[in-house]
Amino acid sequence: KGKKLLKDGNNGELFGNFSKIYPMTSENIKGTYKLFSLKDKDILTVTSSGDHILCAVLQGAKKVDNFDINYLTDYYYHFKKAILETYDLKQFKEILLYNIIPIGFIKESWYEEFREKLEGKYLEFWDEIISFSLSNNLSLDVFFLACPNYYRLINYFDEKNYNLLKEVLPNVEVNFIHSDLMHLDKCISDNYDYMFFSNVADYVGIEKVKDYASLKLMRHLNPNGEIAYAYMYDSNKRVASRYEENNMYPITSTVRDEEAKDYILTLKK
Repeated sequence: KGKKLLKDGNNGELFGNFSKIYPMTSENIKGTYKLFSLKDKDILTVTSSGDHILCAVLQGAKKVDNFDINYLTDYYYHFKKAILETYDLKQFKEILLYNIIPIGFIKESWYEEFREKLEGKYLEFWDEIISFSLSNNLSLDVFFLACPNYYRLINYFDEKNYNLLKEVLPNVEVNFIHSDLMHLDKCISDNYDYMFFSNVADYVGIEKVKDYASLKLMRHLNPNGEIAYAYMYDSNKRVASRYEENNMYPITSTVRDEEAKDYILTLKK
């Protein structure tokens, strides 16, 4: 399926089993996670670009289960993780942010270095994809959706935190769950301290996600747990308060507008 993407481009689905990937976050994860105490906690979050996982690990999460309808997000997370574990921050940016993401370019020598961090099906997948792309002169950028890449809004993009993340990442349990949000209750059996659903509600509907989380997922929350069921971009308090005035957190907007805020809407147990 990955080779088909390389040859033919996206299949037309924005979110499907094998769709293009957001390569970096487009929301203020750093601001979101500061609102919650994640140290030694069990987390359930979207997979997407993998940044929700990496930022949660850096904040001290004990276990991070992650879900996505798109299988490729799981393969991409392990790809990004392998690059992170192999290189320092400057090299990570050079390889991923300045070459692979924007222009799809990868040197064979780079891959030979970080492939040692890949295992099992992830190694097999990327071996085949990289070999195919190099031998056919095909760009890896067909894997990616356009993304503004708000690097300032993730917590591992300074030298100290990046090195800390490299140190703690091997010790944290990270598990992928193939599911969309609205069928998640059928795929999980564990309980969590926090759940983060990013902006999935933009596509499903805020009230629909809220009702589903209340009816189906609250029983999977530990005592005093919280579900961040909606991320609202570039909004205002009046609009956000229509949904959850008592459990509504403003954070710095991704648009750098002093008047605007992004809002996190939550349900508490």
